[in-house]
Amino acid sequence: MNGFPEHVVSRTLEKLDWNNSHLIKENIEKEVSRLKPQLGQDLLIFGSGQLVNALMQHDLIDEYRLLVYPIVL
Repeated sequence: MNGFPEHVVSRTLEKLDWNNSHLIKENIEKEVSRLKPQLGQDLLIFGSGQLVNALMQHDLIDEYRLLVYPIVL
């Protein structure tokens, strides 16, 4: 993942120290709409229910991949 551009959505971060990363603080839907045709690769979301919900409301998610990790107790 370190070689790919990373777009971090956050309301609290002020700057990012990671290489090749970009902070998105406002107009999330507009920024994602702008990024989708530019990158030429899939955009992935890791661990944010609020972000997924916001993008779902604006029909910006093309494919869902749900991973299930079974646990045996």
